[in-house]
Amino acid sequence: MLSTFNGYLDESFLSHHCEFLLTHKPWWDTVDSLGSGVVSPLTINYDLLSLMNEWSKSEDIWLIRAAIQHQRGRKTETDIPLLLKFCHDHADDHTFWVAKAIGWALRDLAYFDRPSVTRFLAEHPSLDRVAVREALKHS
Repeated sequence: MLSTFNGYLDESFLSHHCEFLLTHKPWWDTVDSLGSGVVSPLTINYDLLSLMNEWSKSEDIWLIRAAIQHQRGRKTETDIPLLLKFCHDHADDHTFWVAKAIGWALRDLAYFDRPSVTRFLAEHPSLDRVAVREALKHS
């Protein structure tokens, strides 16, 4: 999605438009599509760490989900400490959509850094079972 419109989206697009789309009548499929097609690429192109931190601290589950997932798909370019921090910050959240986001993020990380995922799971024994199941799905 972003590749088609890359020249038209600047760093303000996430805070001025995408945030509205994520929080008004959202659902997992729209949030995840925006995450992979817009949020992740724009956070690669622009320094939007402060916005991702803001979203992660939000009370809105969809902004939290987008913040956790913004590192997905980066493989060895993943900011592992940041990803694990966002997962840690929400490890006690048993909201299904947040737990699922944590699990997916950890599952992606496990493909190239299984020890970090194993350590994270050991350090968070009360992590929601949905997150654990997703993290271990391809073990």
